[in-house]
Amino acid sequence: MRKNIMLTVLYTANDGYLPYLGISLVSLLQNNPEEQVRVYAVLSEAKKDNLDKLNSIRTRYSNLDLRIIDGAPYIARMKKLKMIQYRQTFVPNLRLFFTEYIDRDVDRLLYLDSDTLVVGSLHELFAMDMGGNCVGVVLDSLTGAYKHRLGYREEEPYFNSGVLLIDVAQWNRCHCTEELFRMIERGDNIHANPDQDCLNLLLHEKIQVLPPEFNLQPHHMCLPDSTYFSCYARRGYYTEQQLRHAVENPVIIHAYRFLGDFCWHEENLHPASMYYEKYKELSPWREQPQQPAKKNLTFRLEKLAYRCLPTKWYFKMWCWMQQRYFAQQDNKNRRKIHEMV
Repeated sequence: MRKNIMLTVLYTANDGYLPYLGISLVSLLQNNPEEQVRVYAVLSEAKKDNLDKLNSIRTRYSNLDLRIIDGAPYIARMKKLKMIQYRQTFVPNLRLFFTEYIDRDVDRLLYLDSDTLVVGSLHELFAMDMGGNCVGVVLDSLTGAYKHRLGYREEEPYFNSGVLLIDVAQWNRCHCTEELFRMIERGDNIHANPDQDCLNLLLHEKIQVLPPEFNLQPHHMCLPDSTYFSCYARRGYYTEQQLRHAVENPVIIHAYRFLGDFCWHEENLHPASMYYEKYKELSPWREQPQQPAKKNLTFRLEKLAYRCLPTKWYFKMWCWMQQRYFAQQDNKNRRKIHEMV
């Protein structure tokens, strides 16, 4: 007999991303009606209109226990620690303080970025054996040469931190929070993806690699596997069979920027847009208009190349641009750290 379990989930967002957090939460609840769901929403500068809409979700789903937490005290501490921001915001780092605001009875915590969509049941994920590891993760699809910047070998796993399945007891036994903040104090979070890189370096030998359907990333939704592997190495990544299964049976879709746009931008070409529109229509933000797309020259040329070039040529060009961006961000963050010292 199937045993119901508590799904304990963590989101973080500022007011600009709160609607997308809410839409993600609706997708989670729609696809997990038989489970009890406890959600911690750690928010920064949330405005009344969006807070009221988020709270209204409680009345529609009797299985939801929603805990809203003010992120301001944690952001103040980040500033004192001189933590590096990601894309001019401290919000992604709010998850790093989770041991301070979750309840003591939480055994397993699922962190989700606000640009994720839960399109299947999470029962299997929460019931999964994590093999004594601290965190369950899906490998990142866009690393390439970036691994070498962190001192990784090609075959070593580097994960995407937009979905993290945390074994809280094991995390505490390994003193991960304490070590994480020691790393930050030493300036180890100076890379292009500060929070993600820091978590990778901290948890390198403490991860359970999950199947890709639990963090399905945009490029796998619209590119043939042969095109992907023409630019990225096969070693240390998933097989074509695993990726095909994930595309056909997604559970969590990570709808981060594709061609510069999210699913909520005007005239976007995002492969997850159909899913996003479905759950937006079921949410309190169904009337929210699409946001203006970024109009700078780089994104316009990128879209033009995607439409006009053979897919393989486009992707090779995009990969080169991405690695160049990572290198620039690395250098920029190192300069910031130097200026702070």
